Amino acid sequence: MGAVELGGFVTRWLKQRDVGDEMRLDVIDNLYFEPPDAAQKQIGFWVPLCSQQRSPLFVPIAANSQVISRVSPTLIDMMIAVAAGAAGAFVLFLTNLVSIILAASLVFVLTGFALVAKLQENQEKMKTVIISVVLGAMIIMIPLAFTSEGILTSASRQSTAQIVTKAWFAEEDSLRLNRVQVEGDVVIVVITGEGDIPSIAELDESLSSAFGAPATAVVEFFPTERLTAVNQP
Repeated sequence: MGAVELGGFVTRWLKQRDVGDEMRLDVIDNLYFEPPDAAQKQIGFWVPLCSQQRSPLFVPIAANSQVISRVSPTLIDMMIAVAAGAAGAFVLFLTNLVSIILAASLVFVLTGFALVAKLQENQEKMKTVIISVVLGAMIIMIPLAFTSEGILTSASRQSTAQIVTKAWFAEEDSLRLNRVQVEGDVVIVVITGEGDIPSIAELDESLSSAFGAPATAVVEFFPTERLTAVNQP
């Protein structure tokens, strides 16, 4: 079956989809904000939607080392944090809204709730709706692109640090790598075991070479003592 034939088959199938006027009216009564309970319906829709927003750009103060390092945070610090949280919440809200509109539109057409013939009759209104949704999607694409790039970069640096650190002490069988955490240009390495750790200066060079930028390793080493009933003090 060619692309043209497949397209014609899908179009005919969609035109035949119809849930019926009775079910359509019942769904409209429960879904749309129509009188007599329009106000209650709007409150029931917007309050849960807005209350569930979480900002992907807002960093909790307890987990932000830059904020923790400040002994006396100023009013400007608080304003920056609030602005970042508001911006992130707004972007997430638009993302959810556009996604819901697109998913709902697709479901309505596939289930026969929205008749293809009716949509074709109201092409001007459909153009307005489509343009609005596309513009909304374009608006959220820009911050999402920057956020995604930052997440991918952070994940890549974390993976690189893990590989470099494992290679750094690969010959030390008595040592165990517990954790590697990248914080900017600082890589925190937590090691346990017995014996001496390799040169940290060499680790700095390897990390800097792998990152393509200066990096500093901070190694937390916890010597391990193996005890039995014989040698326990």
